[in-house]
Amino acid sequence: MSGDVTSLLCRFLLHFKRPEDGKDYVVMGNCLPGYKEWHGLYDLKGCRDDKTMMEHGKPIPEVHMRFWNVGMQVQQHVLGTHKSPERERYYLGKKRAFQEPLATTSEHCEQILASIRYDCGWLAQHGLMDYSLVLGTRTCNLEEVGKEMNGERGLKTGRLPNQPWVSKHEDGQAIAYYMGLIDFLQEWTPNKKAAAVIKGCFAPKPVATISPERYAVQFATHMEKHFVGGSDPVVPSPLLVNGIAIPPLSSSSSAFSSNWTSPKLRVHEDSESGANDSDNDDYSNPHKEQL
Repeated sequence: MSGDVTSLLCRFLLHFKRPEDGKDYVVMGNCLPGYKEWHGLYDLKGCRDDKTMMEHGKPIPEVHMRFWNVGMQVQQHVLGTHKSPERERYYLGKKRAFQEPLATTSEHCEQILASIRYDCGWLAQHGLMDYSLVLGTRTCNLEEVGKEMNGERGLKTGRLPNQPWVSKHEDGQAIAYYMGLIDFLQEWTPNKKAAAVIKGCFAPKPVATISPERYAVQFATHMEKHFVGGSDPVVPSPLLVNGIAIPPLSSSSSAFSSNWTSPKLRVHEDSESGANDSDNDDYSNPHKEQL
């Protein structure tokens, strides 16, 4: 990484080649701590493929609506209803994952966005696309934050540096964010290019199957709108992490800047789009709001 910016890329633990088939394999660490239940668990790509995987500790099964499923398309687009309660729950979870802001402190927001910009720039330079930000949230009472940072209760130390990011939630509780970038080994192959042409005829925008450079700009731009600063910090000073006192960063000494961008990546408001890998959901369609 560059300077004090911390990468959100999931860490590689092992690379090996199997003699039987000659194929290369990698083992990657989990970027989230091992909770069985999350207040919210999301897979974010900055496009219509965003989805909620768990909400209030309950998993949300995937119920896709493909463009060739004419009956499902008519039921949702024309009649304004869903095929099943499971499909409705999955659709609403996708909509929330794509649209709802993620509130944190201004300093944490700058840190998160600086890391995302740098990682996106690095991935684009290496021709990689279709990655996701996996995001897990946990909530707790404000008075329990110090204890929980020691691992005694609900908030464990994150697998990646500087995590979790903790701030005051709108309901008066503390909310903690854990996150990391995953699935970032996909290259812009001929198959992906062909899929972009085919799916581009049906998918609502913004979409996922686009070139690495466009994907990086689209991803970083969306995350700049997704993460919102201004929440109040709740972690007391000094912060105890596994029994070690860590003084908080002051805003004047922070190495992060909201205007900072990685080399060769400039984030624009108007990013281009290509094709979609999952559902044919367009949240701007008024018929789809009649659930």
